[in-house]
Amino acid sequence: MNRTAFRRLAALALACLTLTAAGASPAPAAGQSPPSRPPASQARSLTAENDETLRLSAEEDAYLLGHPTLTVAYGQSWQPVLFTENGGMPQGVATLLLNRLAKAKALTLRYVPLETANEYDFLLCMPEDITLAARNGLTLSAPYLTLPLALVAADGAEPPTRAAAVDGMRLNGALAGAPLTLRYYESGNACLNAVLRNEQPAALLNRYYAEILLQDPRYRDLRLTPWNQQTVSVCFGVRQGGDPRLISPLNRLIASTSGDTLTAYLLAAALAAQPMNLATIANRMPTDVVVFS
Repeated sequence: MNRTAFRRLAALALACLTLTAAGASPAPAAGQSPPSRPPASQARSLTAENDETLRLSAEEDAYLLGHPTLTVAYGQSWQPVLFTENGGMPQGVATLLLNRLAKAKALTLRYVPLETANEYDFLLCMPEDITLAARNGLTLSAPYLTLPLALVAADGAEPPTRAAAVDGMRLNGALAGAPLTLRYYESGNACLNAVLRNEQPAALLNRYYAEILLQDPRYRDLRLTPWNQQTVSVCFGVRQGGDPRLISPLNRLIASTSGDTLTAYLLAAALAAQPMNLATIANRMPTDVVVFS
């Protein structure tokens, strides 16, 4: 990443942080057919629209005009896509991406915890796993981010057959051809602590999150290894009992968001979760993060 490009991304990241801190979103309230996915041809055609302008069809505009408030359910943290601090509002790449839609179309986003949500329009993030989507009664959007996976283990450890993983993003179905028995923990720190206690031989995390966690001196004896070229892609999930017309504007949002903007969202999410020098994040950021633009 050259200096000019990084300065632009840093400015975007700081702008994202400013918008988030301004509190544009309201406080959260208390409270099967086979899954379908957009055809690959549709996803490819949408990616050509990459000028940062969110253009919707007349039908999509009409749908959002008739639904000015969208209820978005969120599950457990999975950085940098989703996290909460002290029971507060969800943050991360997913919320920053949705803020684009809300701002462009004057929408109100009402966030509710998945565990207490009786009804919601769509789920904030879930892995691109059709079997898991079917089991949970969801229809997947196009993926909006793909992150490489990495194993974190003690230096010199043997290749593991089991590992700790973060509960917020169930990965078993995303690991085709690379079997690994996973035990789920509430956070990345909990996964790494399980490795330090010899409770698990390794932790399987997305590489971006792992790189940030490993800056903590507690984990100085742990080492990161990219894992078998495995990645996890992240999607929105629309309830199959909900309105299927919501999938189209979400896919349009994903397709119209540039790679530079999504990279800035990654930087902003990292800063919000763990304040640090922007240059440090840029130097440690994996080069194989894939953004859909």
